[in-house]
Amino acid sequence: GKKILEKKIKEIKESGKKKEFDCILGISGGIDSSFLVHKLVTEFKLKPLLLHVDAGWNSEIAVHNINQIIDKLNLDLYTEVINWEEVREFQIAMFKSGVPHLDIPQDMAFTNTIYQFAKKNHIKYIINGGNISTENVLTPFKYYYYGQDMRQIKDILKKYSTKKFSNYPFSSIFYNQIIIPYFHRIKVVRP
Repeated sequence: GKKILEKKIKEIKESGKKKEFDCILGISGGIDSSFLVHKLVTEFKLKPLLLHVDAGWNSEIAVHNINQIIDKLNLDLYTEVINWEEVREFQIAMFKSGVPHLDIPQDMAFTNTIYQFAKKNHIKYIINGGNISTENVLTPFKYYYYGQDMRQIKDILKKYSTKKFSNYPFSSIFYNQIIIPYFHRIKVVRP
């Protein structure tokens, strides 16, 4: 695993040669993304652009952790704030629908915002600090659901919401699985 990671780090550094940043890393202020930032900068000498997506759920400790990381490692941080009223409305509609995947509003906002930021800043690598031991649970196939199924999301919002969404960073399966990797050539690395 370490050799594979080292090879991928070498690719990322090569793509970012002569650039201010060689990758984007979403940071929440939690342990997974915070540890990953520290490791990438101190051990692997990467130059990440940190992006925090504020969907209204920040805790004081998360904000404190982010500030500590950027100060101690001398990094740049960009924060994108998602319209709280839209986040709230989307979340309530998901609760009312009864579907088991209630985290879709935040996941979609985070994912699409980071993709758009990578595209806008011409950065080809996004590094994801997820933790497979705490975030990936094998779901029985009959409950399996892909989070960017816009057909289902539009149906849920039509049935359980009365508000119009004008700024929400919706993102479809097609966009995430075809457009981002094949047309924009943005790669997601999950060490």
